[in-house]
Amino acid sequence: MEEQINLVCSGLPVYRAYAKSEKVSNNLLAKHYNVADDDYSLIFLQTGSFVEGFPDVVESDVDWMVILNSPKEIITADWQDKVFMPVEHAPAHVKIQIPVADLQRFQKKCWVTSKSLGLLNAVEGEEAFISAKRARNLNKNDFRPDWMKDNKPSSPWENPENDETSPSYCLQSQEMKNVTVDRVPALQCEGWPKVAHEWIGRKRNWPAASLVEKISSGDFYIVPKPSSASGDHENEWRLSFSFAEAELLQNFGDVQVRVYYVLRTLYVKHLKERVKGTLSSYNIKTTLLYMLQDHKTDFWSEENTVAIIQTFFERLHQYLKEGFCPHYFIPKHNLLYKISRPELDKAAYEISVLIADPASALNEITEKGFLGMMPRFGFWNVEVRSRLTLKLMELPEHEAYTAITSKSASNLAFCKTIERKCFVDILHDTACAIKAFPGSDSFVNIYLPLIFRGYHMSSATEGDGSTLTFNQLKMARPDPAFMEMNVEQLNNSIYVWVELCRVALEQILRGGKTKLITHCNTAYKLLTLNKFEKDNTVVPEFKLFHKMCSIASGFLASANLNAKEIDYEQLLTVMDGSLPSIAEGCLQEKDLCEPVVFVFTGGTSQMANKLYKV
Repeated sequence: MEEQINLVCSGLPVYRAYAKSEKVSNNLLAKHYNVADDDYSLIFLQTGSFVEGFPDVVESDVDWMVILNSPKEIITADWQDKVFMPVEHAPAHVKIQIPVADLQRFQKKCWVTSKSLGLLNAVEGEEAFISAKRARNLNKNDFRPDWMKDNKPSSPWENPENDETSPSYCLQSQEMKNVTVDRVPALQCEGWPKVAHEWIGRKRNWPAASLVEKISSGDFYIVPKPSSASGDHENEWRLSFSFAEAELLQNFGDVQVRVYYVLRTLYVKHLKERVKGTLSSYNIKTTLLYMLQDHKTDFWSEENTVAIIQTFFERLHQYLKEGFCPHYFIPKHNLLYKISRPELDKAAYEISVLIADPASALNEITEKGFLGMMPRFGFWNVEVRSRLTLKLMELPEHEAYTAITSKSASNLAFCKTIERKCFVDILHDTACAIKAFPGSDSFVNIYLPLIFRGYHMSSATEGDGSTLTFNQLKMARPDPAFMEMNVEQLNNSIYVWVELCRVALEQILRGGKTKLITHCNTAYKLLTLNKFEKDNTVVPEFKLFHKMCSIASGFLASANLNAKEIDYEQLLTVMDGSLPSIAEGCLQEKDLCEPVVFVFTGGTSQMANKLYKV
C-alpha cells in the first residue's frame, strides 16, 4: 500500500500550490464586493475547502460567507447569554429569541439586522426571534444592485440542493473566473460559543495551547440552517466553526497533510457515491481531528502512514456502528443523529471493505486517471494556472482584479504571455529535476501509461507509419524490450521533449514562429483512440508521430543517449524544417498538450534504443 500512497501523493505539492493560489485570488474577489461604512456593511469572507487548503476537486466551488451584521451590530457575549436558546436535540444549533423586556434595546442596537434587513420576526406583546428563514430568503436575491455583472435572468442565484432549508445559493458567473460561487449568509458573534467552552480546556496532544488560545479568542458565526427537516425552519440557526477548522488544518504538519490528502482522496474518489447521504467530508475531517487530539507526536511519522490510515478507518467504522460521531468542538452533538440504522450499517459495511483492502481502492482511483485529487496527466496545466495566478496577484490590487476578471483582447493577450512564461519555467524546472536526479522514477511512475502507449505505437509502426491502422495497433504485441529499459533511459527521452518544447515556447515568446506546438496538439488524436468508429481506419497522425519521434531519437542516439548533450535550437530547426507546412491562418500556438509530450517520449525511447544498438 505504501507504493500506492506514494503515487497518489506525487501530485500533492502541485495541488497545495493550486489551492493556495486560488485562495489568494478568491480573497481579492471577495474584497472587491465588500461594503463598509458607518451605517451599513456587507462583508464577504472566503470559507470552505480552499481556505483549509484541501478543495474536493481541482475545479471546486468557491465558498463565501456573507456577514449580514455590521461590526456595530455583532452579537456580544452579554447578548448571547440573553438571547441564544440551544436546540435540545442538536446542541450545535440555536434560536435567537429576544425577550419582550429587551426588544426595544435590541432593535436600537441592531437596527440594520432588525429593520433594514428585516430579520426580526416580532409579534406585539410576545417574544421575538431573529428569523433564519428570512435570512435564507434574503440570500435568494442580491444584497447589492451591482452585485452581479451578468444580466439577469441569465445568471440567477440558484439553490443547488433545491432545499428550502439550505442556506446556500450558487451563481455561475463569467465575471468571476467562470467558477461557481456558493454563498451563505451569516451573523457574526463575539468571542467563543459557550456551548463549546469544554474544547478550550480539553486534555489533548494537539493542538498546542497557543493555537487553542488564538482560535478561541476570535469571533464565531451562525448560519440560517435548521437542525433537521422536522426542526424549526423559521428560527433555527447553526453554529459555524469553519474558520476555526481552517486554522487547525492550516497548522497541520507534513505528515498530517499527507494523511488528510489520502483520506480526502479515498472519500471523494471512492467512498462518496457509496455512502451518499450518510457520510460527508465533515465526518472525515472530524475523525482526523480527534485522532490528532488523542495520539502522541511519535504516532505521526511518514513511516507510519499506512497504520495511521488503518486506525482512522477503524475509528470511523466504530462511530458508524455506534451511530454516534461526536462534533469536534461540541462532543455532545451527534453528527449522525439524522441517519437511520440501515443507512449506518450500509456505510459501516463500505468502510469495512475499505479496511480489508485499501490498496485496491487507491488502484481504482489511479486507473480512473487521478493521483489523489489531481488529474494524473494534467499536472502542468494545474501548475501553470497556479503560477499565473500568483504572478497576477503581484500586480497592484486594481490591476490584479482587472487581470483575473477582464475578457478584453488586450488583457487575454497579456495573461497568455505570462502563462507561457510560467510554462517555460515549469519545463525548465522539470529538466533541472531530471538532470539532478537522472535515476529518479518520479516522472516515469506518473506518466508510465502514456510512455508505454508511445513505445507500443512505435513498436507497432512499420516503414514511415503512414499505413498503420488501429486494428494493427490493437493486435500488435507489446515489445518486451520496454521492460528491459532502465529509468535513466526513459528520463533522457523525457528530457528531450521537455527541452525541445521549452525552446519552442521561448521562440514564440520572442515573436518567432514554430510548427512544433501546432503539430504536437494535432497529434492529441493519438490519445483518444476510442473516438474512432472503425478499427481498420488509417490515421495520418501516425505518420506525423513517426516522423517527429524519428528526428528526436536520431539526435538522442547520436548523443549516446545523453539528452543533455543535444543542441535543442538545432533540433527545433531540423524538426520545423521536416514537418508539414501549415497555412498561415491555421498556425495555432495553443497551450502545449501535456499528455502528448509523454506519448512522444515513449516513441522516442523505442526508436533511440534501437538506433543506439545498431
